[in-house]
Amino acid sequence: MSFLKYLLLIPISIIAFTSCTSLGCTDETATNFDSSADEDNGECVYIVGCIDEKALNFDTEATKDDRSCKYDTTGSVAFWTNGEINGSSISIAITKETTSSITGDANFSKTITLAKEMEAAPACSKTESYVFTGGAGTYKYEATTGFNSPYRWEGEVTVRVGDCNTKKLEKFPEIKVSGNLKSNQGGTDANYFKVINNCDFTYDITFSTGTAQHAEVRANASTMSPKLWDADNWEVRVNKKSGSLGVGGCAGYKAKLENISLKNGALYEIIIGQ
Repeated sequence: MSFLKYLLLIPISIIAFTSCTSLGCTDETATNFDSSADEDNGECVYIVGCIDEKALNFDTEATKDDRSCKYDTTGSVAFWTNGEINGSSISIAITKETTSSITGDANFSKTITLAKEMEAAPACSKTESYVFTGGAGTYKYEATTGFNSPYRWEGEVTVRVGDCNTKKLEKFPEIKVSGNLKSNQGGTDANYFKVINNCDFTYDITFSTGTAQHAEVRANASTMSPKLWDADNWEVRVNKKSGSLGVGGCAGYKAKLENISLKNGALYEIIIGQ
């Protein structure tokens, strides 16, 4: 073959080679992706939407981002307590943000409700009544079990965007109370409790065995119960009337002594704050 004939064959070979190229959509994220195509034809078709899994409007079917993603600008705090609230509920007032707030209205106010005690920190679902959701910042809270209730909590919580913290309303300690049988005077259904109060607070005292009787003992004073009948299951409940928590043996808002036997003219001595 002459050199001239060889040169004439080269363009024919090139034309034959390029004619084997397959055009189509070569982007695997496109709905019309063509696995057999080796050259993109610029005609790929996409499902557009938000493709960021962290966004509120994340679209599981979208293959191409359309810059429509929307993000949460709030955070949450789940309140809980392992203390007894005796079938009542705790009302938690988020009254305002402090001066250290990152963002938000300084006059913000919201009330949430904690309806029961819990053994451990709860799940932080925004649909629960005990979860506070708000903009980023530091908030004040005040919590109480009811009108004029001695059970009160207050403090601050910090909200961070996208996070959920938990805030435990700590269980209050019980007042230290002791009791001892002092004497039997020999009279049937003529028993008494003597209550000695060593604390700087006034207490309501409830004596019960099916039927309840009440008394009040003032700060650093003593009182006697009404005459009580013979029984093996007397219970004495002590409830502080003051809203202050107290210190030492006087800390707490309540105490209880159970299954006390009163018979034959018993005198049973209760000491508060020992």
